[in-house]
Amino acid sequence: MKLSIKGKQLDVGDSLKAHVVSSLENRVEKYFNSALEGVVHFSREGQSFRADIAVHIAHNILIQSHSLASDPYGAFDSANSKVATQLRRHKRRLHDRKRGKREMDDV
Repeated sequence: MKLSIKGKQLDVGDSLKAHVVSSLENRVEKYFNSALEGVVHFSREGQSFRADIAVHIAHNILIQSHSLASDPYGAFDSANSKVATQLRRHKRRLHDRKRGKREMDDV
C-alpha cells in the first residue's frame, strides 16, 4: 500500500511516521490484502491536533475518518480505530452479499 503522511503547518517526525505506517498497514491488511493507497494529514485546530485518514481500498471504495485530540498520536489512534470499524463493516457486507448469492443458487 502506498502511504502518504503530511502535516499542515506541523512537523511530522520520524517516530510519528513510523507509528502511522505500522499501525495503519496492520489494520488495513487485516481486512484487505491489496489496498491501493492511504493518506494521513495532521493539522492544528486551536489547542488540539486533527488527524484525517483516507484509505483507498479498491476502485470507487474510499474509507475516511478524522479525529481531534490533545496530541497527534491520540488523534491518529482514534481516527485509526474508526477506520478499522468501517473496514470491518465493509468486509462483512461483501461476505454477506457473497453468501446470499450462494444461498439463492442452491434453491
